[in-house]
Amino acid sequence: MNLYTQFLSSNSSEITKLWESTCGDTIKIDKNTLSKLNLIIAKLGFAVQADPETEDKQKFKLRERIKELNLDEESCKKIHKYKSDLSKMAFHFARKATHGNPNATYTPFNRPTY
Repeated sequence: MNLYTQFLSSNSSEITKLWESTCGDTIKIDKNTLSKLNLIIAKLGFAVQADPETEDKQKFKLRERIKELNLDEESCKKIHKYKSDLSKMAFHFARKATHGNPNATYTPFNRPTY
């Protein structure tokens, strides 16, 4: 089981609650689409400090997936809030999961500030 799958399965109830509290009342999408969004967001959260190239790829995939949903502006704001919260959860999960593990694929580094 890779780290993304581990994150999504071990936090499924929290992720469901987060979706219901931020988007579930107004945005109706099927479970398959939501699962794909969650995986993209989890990968984005893991890549935030470790891999800028992967982070950019996941942001692009997420934008494309959201465009396919044809959401109004209010729904897009809700999706953005959901993405922010879920990617933070994924980032902290990855940091805890790989802390002290020299074989971990997640390697944080300091990003330059502009």
